[in-house]
Amino acid sequence: MSGSNTPGIIERAVELAPECVSVTQVKGKLKAEGYAQIDAHLGGRLIHQQVMERLLPSDKKRRIRF
Repeated sequence: MSGSNTPGIIERAVELAPECVSVTQVKGKLKAEGYAQIDAHLGGRLIHQQVMERLLPSDKKRRIRF
């Protein structure tokens, strides 16, 4: 992924998290958007925790249909 206006992978992961129910789903969306080395960037404990904290709240997860 390249471009001067394109957010970095960590920034984008944090932006996507509120729309997702899991870190795996965030990673899938990042891959679909063309980001590379996703596991390397999101593998750290702190960033993983930050993304987890921003995921869709558990009370709303039950209402989502896939």
